[in-house]
Amino acid sequence: MENIVHRSKAEMALKLLLDDLRESAANARVFGPVSALTLCGRRFPPAMDDPSWLERGPKRHCFANAAKLASERDDVFYAEGYAFNGKIPIPMQHAWLVDRNGCPIDPTWEQSPDHIYFGIVFRKAFITEMMKINGCEDGLLVYPDVLRRHFGSPDLLEAVIEPSV
Repeated sequence: MENIVHRSKAEMALKLLLDDLRESAANARVFGPVSALTLCGRRFPPAMDDPSWLERGPKRHCFANAAKLASERDDVFYAEGYAFNGKIPIPMQHAWLVDRNGCPIDPTWEQSPDHIYFGIVFRKAFITEMMKINGCEDGLLVYPDVLRRHFGSPDLLEAVIEPSV
């Protein structure tokens, strides 16, 4: 019963987040993170079992944890957006990995069926380039200079999104 309660709170929080993103995107003067997430963001199923190779990185370093593993491995992609941890239905800016089947792998948080992920999967070459520029410590959607320069329009964004996942 507890998981159902958490899931419904998180589902309601996701709906509120999406409503807020749509409203903010409609009122935005320039193409930014909310526009990008509204246009190309998608929901991912809860993460299940950890792959045997996964070693979690430090807490509060989700962007670097995900970017590092995505650049080292051929079987996962970097995703960024918002996640809900299931305990507190508050959206947090977060980064995680996505496997070739579109399933999330979280290199920072312990896996839970109560987690909800909503975000964008980026091309591997783009993540490698961004790691050279900012180390992905701050993430992509929250780093204004990177956002405007590299995917500050729908066309530029489409060029850096991974379409196969």
